[in-house]
Amino acid sequence: MLTRDLFHQYLNWIKVKYLPTIIDFELGTFYRIEYKAIPVKSLLKELKRTASITVDLAYASILFNDEELAKEVVDLNEYASYLCYQVAMSSSMFVKDKADAEVATTIVHIAYMFERLSSIAADMAKMVLRKMQIPDIVREAFRKTEEEVCKVVISPSSILANKKLKKLRLQSKIGTDIIAIKRKGKWIIGPKGKDYLKANDVTIARGCADSLEVYSKLASGELRELKIVEFPEAPEKKDYRIEDILCEMLVDLKDTSEYALELAYFALIYENKDVAKEVLELEEYMDKLHTKFEYACLQLYEETGDPRVVSLIRMSLAAEMMSDIAADMCEIVLRGLPAHPVLKEVLYLEEETVSLVKVCEGSTLIGKKIGEIESFEKLGIDILAIKRGGKWIFDPGDEVEILKDDLLIVSGFSESISEFQKIASGTSKEE
Repeated sequence: MLTRDLFHQYLNWIKVKYLPTIIDFELGTFYRIEYKAIPVKSLLKELKRTASITVDLAYASILFNDEELAKEVVDLNEYASYLCYQVAMSSSMFVKDKADAEVATTIVHIAYMFERLSSIAADMAKMVLRKMQIPDIVREAFRKTEEEVCKVVISPSSILANKKLKKLRLQSKIGTDIIAIKRKGKWIIGPKGKDYLKANDVTIARGCADSLEVYSKLASGELRELKIVEFPEAPEKKDYRIEDILCEMLVDLKDTSEYALELAYFALIYENKDVAKEVLELEEYMDKLHTKFEYACLQLYEETGDPRVVSLIRMSLAAEMMSDIAADMCEIVLRGLPAHPVLKEVLYLEEETVSLVKVCEGSTLIGKKIGEIESFEKLGIDILAIKRGGKWIFDPGDEVEILKDDLLIVSGFSESISEFQKIASGTSKEE
Protein backbone atom coordinates (compact mmCIF):
# COMPACT_ATOMS: atom_id res chain seq x y z
CA MET A 1 0.00 0.00 0.00
CA LEU A 2 1.32 3.41 -0.96
CA THR A 3 1.73 5.66 2.08
CA ARG A 4 2.70 9.27 2.54
CA ASP A 5 6.08 8.24 4.03
CA LEU A 6 6.82 6.08 0.99
CA PHE A 7 5.89 9.02 -1.21
CA HIS A 8 8.46 11.21 0.51
CA GLN A 9 11.10 8.50 0.09
CA TYR A 10 10.22 8.36 -3.59
CA LEU A 11 10.26 12.16 -3.83
CA ASN A 12 13.73 12.34 -2.25
CA TRP A 13 14.97 9.71 -4.73
CA ILE A 14 13.50 11.73 -7.58
CA LYS A 15 15.30 14.85 -6.37
CA VAL A 16 18.64 13.03 -6.42
CA LYS A 17 18.18 11.26 -9.75
CA TYR A 18 16.48 14.05 -11.68
CA LEU A 19 17.90 17.12 -9.98
CA PRO A 20 18.39 19.02 -13.29
CA THR A 21 14.68 18.64 -14.13
CA ILE A 22 13.38 20.11 -10.86
CA ILE A 23 11.80 23.57 -11.05
CA ASP A 24 11.25 25.28 -7.71
CA PHE A 25 8.05 27.25 -7.20
CA GLU A 26 6.59 29.21 -4.31
CA LEU A 27 5.67 26.51 -1.80
CA GLY A 28 6.68 23.24 -3.40
CA THR A 29 8.57 21.52 -6.18
CA PHE A 30 7.76 20.27 -9.67
CA TYR A 31 9.35 16.88 -10.16
CA ARG A 32 9.39 14.16 -12.76
CA ILE A 33 6.81 11.40 -12.22
CA GLU A 34 7.23 7.83 -13.44
CA TYR A 35 4.68 5.04 -13.60
CA LYS A 36 4.63 2.69 -10.60
CA ALA A 37 2.75 -0.61 -10.52
CA ILE A 38 0.18 0.22 -7.83
CA PRO A 39 -3.46 -1.01 -7.99
CA VAL A 40 -5.91 1.69 -9.04
CA LYS A 41 -8.18 0.84 -6.12
CA SER A 42 -5.37 1.47 -3.61
CA LEU A 43 -4.44 4.73 -5.32
CA LEU A 44 -8.03 6.01 -5.35
CA LYS A 45 -8.62 5.10 -1.71
CA GLU A 46 -5.47 6.91 -0.67
CA LEU A 47 -6.35 9.90 -2.87
CA LYS A 48 -9.88 10.20 -1.43
CA ARG A 49 -8.54 9.91 2.13
CA THR A 50 -5.83 12.49 1.42
CA ALA A 51 -8.30 14.96 -0.10
CA SER A 52 -10.65 14.65 2.89
CA ILE A 53 -7.87 15.12 5.45
CA THR A 54 -6.41 18.03 3.49
CA VAL A 55 -9.71 19.95 3.59
CA ASP A 56 -10.12 19.35 7.35
CA LEU A 57 -6.56 20.44 8.09
CA ALA A 58 -6.91 23.53 5.90
CA TYR A 59 -9.86 24.68 8.01
CA ALA A 60 -7.87 23.86 11.16
CA SER A 61 -4.83 25.85 9.99
CA ILE A 62 -7.06 28.91 9.47
CA LEU A 63 -8.93 28.45 12.73
CA PHE A 64 -5.70 28.29 14.75
CA ASN A 65 -3.58 30.47 12.43
CA ASP A 66 -1.06 27.60 12.43
CA GLU A 67 1.66 27.84 9.77
CA GLU A 68 2.98 24.32 10.45
CA LEU A 69 -0.43 22.83 9.74
CA ALA A 70 -0.74 25.02 6.64
CA LYS A 71 2.59 23.69 5.35
CA GLU A 72 1.36 20.13 5.92
CA VAL A 73 -1.71 20.93 3.81
CA VAL A 74 0.45 22.21 0.94
CA ASP A 75 2.64 19.11 1.28
CA LEU A 76 -0.43 16.85 1.18
CA ASN A 77 -1.63 18.64 -1.94
CA GLU A 78 1.62 17.69 -3.70
CA TYR A 79 1.03 14.12 -2.58
CA ALA A 80 -2.53 14.21 -3.95
CA SER A 81 -1.24 15.53 -7.26
CA TYR A 82 1.27 12.67 -7.42
CA LEU A 83 -1.48 10.12 -6.69
CA CYS A 84 -3.71 11.64 -9.38
CA TYR A 85 -0.98 11.23 -12.01
CA GLN A 86 -0.46 7.62 -10.92
CA VAL A 87 -4.20 6.91 -11.25
CA ALA A 88 -4.18 8.35 -14.78
CA MET A 89 -1.16 6.28 -15.81
CA SER A 90 -2.44 3.06 -14.21
CA SER A 91 -5.88 3.46 -15.81
CA SER A 92 -4.43 4.05 -19.27
CA MET A 93 -2.34 0.86 -19.06
CA PHE A 94 -5.44 -1.32 -19.45
CA VAL A 95 -7.34 0.51 -22.20
CA LYS A 96 -7.85 -1.83 -25.16
CA ASP A 97 -11.18 -0.78 -26.62
CA LYS A 98 -14.03 1.74 -26.44
CA ALA A 99 -15.58 0.19 -23.32
CA ASP A 100 -12.24 0.28 -21.49
CA ALA A 101 -11.74 3.90 -22.51
CA GLU A 102 -15.13 4.92 -21.08
CA VAL A 103 -14.42 3.19 -17.77
CA ALA A 104 -10.92 4.68 -17.55
CA THR A 105 -12.38 8.13 -18.21
CA THR A 106 -14.68 7.91 -15.18
CA ILE A 107 -11.85 6.76 -12.90
CA VAL A 108 -9.48 9.52 -14.03
CA HIS A 109 -12.26 12.12 -13.82
CA ILE A 110 -13.02 11.26 -10.17
CA ALA A 111 -9.32 11.17 -9.32
CA TYR A 112 -8.96 14.66 -10.76
CA MET A 113 -11.95 15.84 -8.69
CA PHE A 114 -10.23 14.60 -5.51
CA GLU A 115 -7.04 16.37 -6.56
CA ARG A 116 -9.02 19.58 -7.12
CA LEU A 117 -10.46 19.33 -3.61
CA SER A 118 -6.94 19.05 -2.24
CA SER A 119 -5.83 22.00 -4.36
CA ILE A 120 -8.66 24.18 -3.02
CA ALA A 121 -7.63 23.22 0.52
CA ALA A 122 -4.03 24.19 -0.24
CA ASP A 123 -5.17 27.58 -1.52
CA MET A 124 -7.00 28.14 1.78
CA ALA A 125 -3.91 27.13 3.77
CA LYS A 126 -1.74 29.54 1.78
CA MET A 127 -3.80 32.37 3.26
CA VAL A 128 -2.11 31.51 6.56
CA LEU A 129 1.35 31.14 5.01
CA ARG A 130 1.00 34.50 3.29
CA LYS A 131 -0.02 36.00 6.64
CA MET A 132 -3.33 37.27 5.33
CA GLN A 133 -5.51 38.70 8.10
CA ILE A 134 -8.42 36.35 8.81
CA PRO A 135 -11.53 38.09 10.25
CA ASP A 136 -13.09 36.72 13.42
CA ILE A 137 -16.22 36.07 11.32
CA VAL A 138 -14.45 33.09 9.71
CA ARG A 139 -13.50 31.49 13.01
CA GLU A 140 -16.97 32.12 14.42
CA ALA A 141 -18.50 30.50 11.32
CA PHE A 142 -16.30 27.42 11.76
CA ARG A 143 -17.59 27.07 15.30
CA LYS A 144 -21.20 27.24 14.11
CA THR A 145 -20.91 24.57 11.45
CA GLU A 146 -22.29 21.12 12.17
CA GLU A 147 -18.74 19.90 12.69
CA GLU A 148 -15.83 22.01 13.91
CA VAL A 149 -12.23 21.38 14.88
CA CYS A 150 -10.22 22.06 18.01
CA LYS A 151 -6.60 21.80 19.15
CA VAL A 152 -6.15 19.90 22.42
CA VAL A 153 -3.07 18.73 24.35
CA ILE A 154 -3.17 15.29 26.01
CA SER A 155 -2.31 15.70 29.70
CA PRO A 156 -0.10 13.04 31.36
CA SER A 157 -2.97 12.53 33.83
CA SER A 158 -5.56 11.96 31.07
CA ILE A 159 -7.23 8.56 30.77
CA LEU A 160 -6.62 8.87 27.00
CA ALA A 161 -2.82 8.85 27.38
CA ASN A 162 -1.01 5.74 26.09
CA LYS A 163 -4.21 4.28 24.62
CA LYS A 164 -4.79 3.06 21.05
CA LEU A 165 -7.38 5.04 19.08
CA LYS A 166 -9.05 1.76 18.14
CA LYS A 167 -9.55 0.88 21.82
CA LEU A 168 -10.80 4.36 22.75
CA ARG A 169 -13.55 4.40 20.06
CA LEU A 170 -13.92 8.16 20.42
CA GLN A 171 -16.14 8.48 17.34
CA SER A 172 -18.75 5.96 18.47
CA LYS A 173 -18.74 7.08 22.12
CA ILE A 174 -18.55 10.88 21.99
CA GLY A 175 -18.65 11.69 18.25
CA THR A 176 -15.05 12.93 17.97
CA ASP A 177 -12.51 12.11 15.24
CA ILE A 178 -8.76 12.67 15.65
CA ILE A 179 -7.54 13.99 12.29
CA ALA A 180 -3.94 14.84 13.23
CA ILE A 181 -1.43 14.41 16.06
CA LYS A 182 1.70 16.50 16.65
CA ARG A 183 4.36 14.61 18.62
CA LYS A 184 7.86 15.92 19.32
CA GLY A 185 7.61 18.47 16.54
CA LYS A 186 6.32 16.04 13.87
CA TRP A 187 2.79 15.60 12.57
CA ILE A 188 0.94 12.29 12.21
CA ILE A 189 -1.70 13.05 9.59
CA GLY A 190 -4.89 10.96 9.54
CA PRO A 191 -3.88 8.59 12.39
CA LYS A 192 -5.20 5.03 12.17
CA GLY A 193 -6.77 2.80 14.83
CA LYS A 194 -3.39 1.25 15.67
CA ASP A 195 -1.90 4.66 16.57
CA TYR A 196 -1.61 5.71 20.22
CA LEU A 197 -2.44 8.95 21.99
CA LYS A 198 0.48 9.84 24.23
CA ALA A 199 1.09 12.38 26.97
CA ASN A 200 1.83 15.90 25.65
CA ASP A 201 0.53 15.06 22.16
CA VAL A 202 -1.05 18.04 20.42
CA THR A 203 -4.20 16.71 18.73
CA ILE A 204 -6.50 18.18 16.10
CA ALA A 205 -9.99 16.80 16.71
CA ARG A 206 -13.22 17.11 14.71
CA GLY A 207 -16.80 16.91 15.96
CA CYS A 208 -19.75 18.98 17.16
CA ALA A 209 -19.17 21.63 19.85
CA ASP A 210 -20.54 19.44 22.66
CA SER A 211 -18.47 16.40 21.70
CA LEU A 212 -15.29 18.49 21.50
CA GLU A 213 -16.00 19.93 24.94
CA VAL A 214 -16.19 16.39 26.36
CA TYR A 215 -13.01 15.42 24.50
CA SER A 216 -11.17 18.47 25.89
CA LYS A 217 -12.16 17.51 29.44
CA LEU A 218 -11.00 13.93 28.85
CA ALA A 219 -7.70 15.14 27.40
CA SER A 220 -7.04 17.54 30.29
CA GLY A 221 -7.76 14.89 32.92
CA GLU A 222 -10.81 16.74 34.25
CA LEU A 223 -13.13 13.93 33.11
CA ARG A 224 -12.10 10.46 34.29
CA GLU A 225 -14.62 8.24 32.47
CA LEU A 226 -15.09 7.66 28.74
CA LYS A 227 -18.68 6.68 28.02
CA ILE A 228 -21.34 7.14 25.36
CA VAL A 229 -22.79 10.65 25.50
CA GLU A 230 -26.01 12.03 23.98
CA PHE A 231 -26.09 15.75 23.25
CA PRO A 232 -29.13 18.07 23.21
CA GLU A 233 -29.87 20.11 20.10
CA ALA A 234 -28.58 23.67 20.27
CA PRO A 235 -31.25 26.41 20.33
CA GLU A 236 -31.58 28.55 17.23
CA LYS A 237 -30.10 32.03 17.37
CA LYS A 238 -31.01 34.92 15.07
CA ASP A 239 -28.56 37.73 14.38
CA TYR A 240 -29.09 40.85 12.34
CA ARG A 241 -25.78 42.74 12.11
CA ILE A 242 -24.00 42.56 8.76
CA GLU A 243 -21.14 40.63 10.42
CA ASP A 244 -23.60 38.10 11.84
CA ILE A 245 -25.39 37.74 8.52
CA LEU A 246 -22.05 37.07 6.81
CA CYS A 247 -21.21 34.50 9.47
CA GLU A 248 -24.50 32.63 8.94
CA MET A 249 -24.04 32.73 5.17
CA LEU A 250 -20.50 31.34 5.48
CA VAL A 251 -21.81 28.51 7.67
CA ASP A 252 -24.44 27.76 5.00
CA LEU A 253 -21.80 27.81 2.25
CA LYS A 254 -19.49 25.41 4.09
CA ASP A 255 -22.22 22.98 5.18
CA THR A 256 -23.94 22.95 1.78
CA SER A 257 -20.68 22.24 -0.07
CA GLU A 258 -20.06 19.25 2.20
CA TYR A 259 -23.59 17.90 1.68
CA ALA A 260 -23.27 18.37 -2.07
CA LEU A 261 -20.16 16.17 -2.06
CA GLU A 262 -21.91 13.50 0.03
CA LEU A 263 -24.88 13.44 -2.34
CA ALA A 264 -22.52 13.29 -5.33
CA TYR A 265 -20.92 10.16 -3.85
CA PHE A 266 -24.37 8.60 -3.44
CA ALA A 267 -25.32 9.50 -7.01
CA LEU A 268 -22.16 7.81 -8.32
CA ILE A 269 -22.45 4.71 -6.15
CA TYR A 270 -26.03 3.98 -7.15
CA GLU A 271 -25.95 5.67 -10.59
CA ASN A 272 -28.98 7.67 -9.49
CA LYS A 273 -29.80 10.45 -11.96
CA ASP A 274 -32.44 12.03 -9.70
CA VAL A 275 -29.91 12.59 -6.92
CA ALA A 276 -27.36 13.81 -9.48
CA LYS A 277 -29.84 16.43 -10.72
CA GLU A 278 -30.43 17.58 -7.14
CA VAL A 279 -26.67 18.07 -6.76
CA LEU A 280 -26.73 20.32 -9.83
CA GLU A 281 -29.52 22.35 -8.23
CA LEU A 282 -27.46 22.62 -5.05
CA GLU A 283 -24.55 23.90 -7.11
CA GLU A 284 -26.82 26.56 -8.63
CA TYR A 285 -27.98 27.51 -5.13
CA MET A 286 -24.33 27.82 -4.06
CA ASP A 287 -23.56 30.10 -7.01
CA LYS A 288 -26.34 32.47 -5.99
CA LEU A 289 -25.41 32.32 -2.30
CA HIS A 290 -21.76 33.06 -3.11
CA THR A 291 -22.82 36.11 -5.14
CA LYS A 292 -24.99 37.38 -2.26
CA PHE A 293 -22.07 36.80 0.09
CA GLU A 294 -19.76 38.88 -2.12
CA TYR A 295 -22.25 41.77 -2.16
CA ALA A 296 -22.54 41.57 1.64
CA CYS A 297 -18.72 41.66 1.90
CA LEU A 298 -18.66 44.81 -0.22
CA GLN A 299 -21.28 46.33 2.07
CA LEU A 300 -19.12 45.49 5.10
CA TYR A 301 -16.11 47.08 3.40
CA GLU A 302 -18.08 50.25 2.68
CA GLU A 303 -19.12 50.45 6.33
CA THR A 304 -15.79 49.59 7.95
CA GLY A 305 -13.05 49.89 5.31
CA ASP A 306 -11.68 46.58 6.64
CA PRO A 307 -9.46 44.98 3.93
CA ARG A 308 -9.84 41.57 5.57
CA VAL A 309 -13.05 41.08 3.56
CA VAL A 310 -10.73 39.66 0.87
CA SER A 311 -10.18 36.63 3.12
CA LEU A 312 -13.93 36.24 3.55
CA ILE A 313 -14.49 36.21 -0.21
CA ARG A 314 -11.73 33.62 -0.67
CA MET A 315 -13.31 31.33 1.92
CA SER A 316 -16.70 31.66 0.23
CA LEU A 317 -15.15 30.97 -3.17
CA ALA A 318 -13.46 27.82 -1.83
CA ALA A 319 -16.82 26.45 -0.63
CA GLU A 320 -18.49 27.34 -3.93
CA MET A 321 -15.72 25.59 -5.88
CA MET A 322 -16.22 22.45 -3.77
CA SER A 323 -19.87 22.37 -4.84
CA ASP A 324 -18.68 22.76 -8.45
CA ILE A 325 -16.60 19.60 -7.95
CA ALA A 326 -19.68 17.75 -6.64
CA ALA A 327 -21.62 18.80 -9.76
CA ASP A 328 -18.74 17.74 -12.03
CA MET A 329 -18.71 14.31 -10.37
CA CYS A 330 -22.40 13.91 -11.15
CA GLU A 331 -21.82 14.51 -14.85
CA ILE A 332 -20.58 10.92 -15.06
CA VAL A 333 -24.06 9.71 -14.06
CA LEU A 334 -25.99 12.22 -16.15
CA ARG A 335 -23.94 11.50 -19.28
CA GLY A 336 -24.52 7.76 -18.93
CA LEU A 337 -20.87 6.82 -18.43
CA PRO A 338 -20.31 3.53 -16.56
CA ALA A 339 -19.10 3.80 -12.97
CA HIS A 340 -16.45 1.13 -12.46
CA PRO A 341 -17.03 -1.16 -9.43
CA VAL A 342 -13.70 0.11 -8.06
CA LEU A 343 -15.20 3.60 -7.81
CA LYS A 344 -18.17 2.29 -5.85
CA GLU A 345 -15.90 0.42 -3.44
CA VAL A 346 -13.75 3.48 -2.89
CA LEU A 347 -16.66 5.85 -2.31
CA TYR A 348 -18.80 3.58 -0.16
CA LEU A 349 -18.67 -0.01 1.04
CA GLU A 350 -22.15 -0.49 2.52
CA GLU A 351 -25.10 -2.17 0.85
CA GLU A 352 -27.40 0.76 1.59
CA THR A 353 -28.89 2.91 -1.13
CA VAL A 354 -30.15 6.47 -1.38
CA SER A 355 -33.40 7.66 -2.90
CA LEU A 356 -35.70 10.65 -3.37
CA VAL A 357 -39.09 10.29 -1.68
CA LYS A 358 -41.96 12.76 -2.11
CA VAL A 359 -44.52 13.21 0.67
CA CYS A 360 -47.92 13.16 -1.03
CA GLU A 361 -51.36 14.25 0.13
CA GLY A 362 -52.93 11.60 2.35
CA SER A 363 -49.63 10.40 3.81
CA THR A 364 -49.66 9.73 7.55
CA LEU A 365 -46.25 11.42 7.76
CA ILE A 366 -47.72 14.89 7.18
CA GLY A 367 -47.75 17.04 10.31
CA LYS A 368 -45.50 14.71 12.29
CA LYS A 369 -42.10 15.63 13.67
CA ILE A 370 -39.21 13.44 12.56
CA GLY A 371 -38.67 12.24 16.14
CA GLU A 372 -42.30 11.05 16.28
CA ILE A 373 -42.14 8.90 13.14
CA GLU A 374 -41.53 5.31 14.22
CA SER A 375 -40.99 4.10 10.64
CA PHE A 376 -37.53 5.62 10.53
CA GLU A 377 -36.30 3.41 13.35
CA LYS A 378 -38.29 0.32 12.34
CA LEU A 379 -37.15 0.43 8.72
CA GLY A 380 -33.64 1.72 9.40
CA ILE A 381 -34.21 4.87 7.33
CA ASP A 382 -32.13 8.04 7.70
CA ILE A 383 -33.18 11.44 6.33
CA LEU A 384 -30.18 13.17 4.80
CA ALA A 385 -32.00 16.30 3.65
CA ILE A 386 -35.41 17.84 2.94
CA LYS A 387 -36.19 20.05 -0.04
CA ARG A 388 -39.09 22.38 0.74
CA GLY A 389 -40.27 25.20 -1.49
CA GLY A 390 -36.97 25.39 -3.34
CA LYS A 391 -34.93 25.51 -0.12
CA TRP A 392 -32.91 22.79 1.57
CA ILE A 393 -32.92 21.58 5.17
CA PHE A 394 -29.79 19.51 5.68
CA ASP A 395 -29.50 16.81 8.35
CA PRO A 396 -32.89 17.77 9.87
CA GLY A 397 -33.31 17.26 13.60
CA ASP A 398 -36.07 15.42 15.48
CA GLU A 399 -38.14 18.62 15.88
CA VAL A 400 -38.48 19.25 12.12
CA GLU A 401 -42.06 18.67 10.95
CA ILE A 402 -42.82 16.79 7.71
CA LEU A 403 -45.08 18.73 5.34
CA LYS A 404 -47.05 17.89 2.21
CA ASP A 405 -44.92 18.00 -0.98
CA ASP A 406 -41.65 17.74 0.97
CA LEU A 407 -38.97 16.00 -1.09
CA LEU A 408 -36.92 13.76 1.20
CA ILE A 409 -33.47 12.40 0.44
CA VAL A 410 -33.26 9.19 2.46
CA SER A 411 -30.76 6.37 2.86
CA GLY A 412 -31.37 2.76 3.84
CA PHE A 413 -31.73 -0.72 2.39
CA SER A 414 -33.71 -1.03 -0.85
CA GLU A 415 -36.60 -3.01 0.68
CA SER A 416 -36.93 -0.53 3.54
CA ILE A 417 -36.98 2.44 1.18
CA SER A 418 -39.65 0.78 -0.98
CA GLU A 419 -41.83 0.33 2.10
CA PHE A 420 -41.19 3.91 3.21
CA GLN A 421 -42.13 5.23 -0.25
CA LYS A 422 -45.55 3.59 0.15
CA ILE A 423 -46.04 5.40 3.47
CA ALA A 424 -44.91 8.73 1.98
CA SER A 425 -47.20 8.34 -1.04
CA GLY A 426 -50.23 7.57 1.12
CA THR A 427 -50.78 4.04 -0.22
CA SER A 428 -49.71 2.56 3.11
CA LYS A 429 -50.07 3.80 6.67
CA GLU A 430 -47.45 4.01 9.37
CA GLU A 431 -48.13 1.42 12.05
